[in-house]
Amino acid sequence: MLSTLGDACLQVGDWLLGWLLLLPTDLALILVALGTSAILVLVRLVATDQNLLARCRQDKTRLRELIRAAKRASDKGAVQRYQATFSTISLKALKSEWKPLLVSLIPMAFVTVWCLARLEFHPPKEGDLVELRSYFPASSIGQVAHVVPQPGIDAVDGWIRKIDEDPAPGPDGSANGLAIWKLRAAAQKTPYDLIIRHAGESRNRRLLVGARHYAPAIELYDDGGRQLGSEVVMRPIQLFGMIPGIPALAFPPWLVAYLLIAIPFVWVFKRACGIF
Repeated sequence: MLSTLGDACLQVGDWLLGWLLLLPTDLALILVALGTSAILVLVRLVATDQNLLARCRQDKTRLRELIRAAKRASDKGAVQRYQATFSTISLKALKSEWKPLLVSLIPMAFVTVWCLARLEFHPPKEGDLVELRSYFPASSIGQVAHVVPQPGIDAVDGWIRKIDEDPAPGPDGSANGLAIWKLRAAAQKTPYDLIIRHAGESRNRRLLVGARHYAPAIELYDDGGRQLGSEVVMRPIQLFGMIPGIPALAFPPWLVAYLLIAIPFVWVFKRACGIF
């Protein structure tokens, strides 16, 4: 169900946003972030009572002035009354926030799915050295795995690789096996169908070279077989080659740059358009 929904989002996203992939990656990421900010502001315009929010802001501005005057006059009773009224108005304005928040979840989820599949990594180009990783249970450590040779792909260090212990532990802290291949591939319009074989089991995974986008970086196999998953290591997209990710929050570099642009420009567009 989730896979079908994700594929549908990608198809619609490619139809609406695919032209961005013709641009430099930095520019594409900036335009996506600015477009998101504009959508969020538009949603706010449609989904909120702007007249109510404008009157709330005006009332709160006036109450701040009255509170300052009451404090100068040492009128504690007036200060408390004004502050209570201020809180009531703030609560009323806050109740208007849930609707645009809920409506915004739909375009935000759509953009996130598309960006994860199209703007997280630089697509491999013809002649690039591509690292293919395949993960195995600890019981496979010391054994061998191989990728089936096919035209257009050269295995720099051989098609048969020994399965070593993965230096990075699994999610549960356990040890896993890891085999690594270094590949160079010619560009082609359709994805390569790589076949990874181990212990009588074959797994297929896609590799797209020379296209405007990339095949999924990670594919997991959760059917209890001898292969846990595979990964094509690609260079992450970093805005201007500078903005890093936040590993502790699992934020890739593109997402950090996206948020750094989209969040402040919501405020900029609101002020420029007079939207509350």
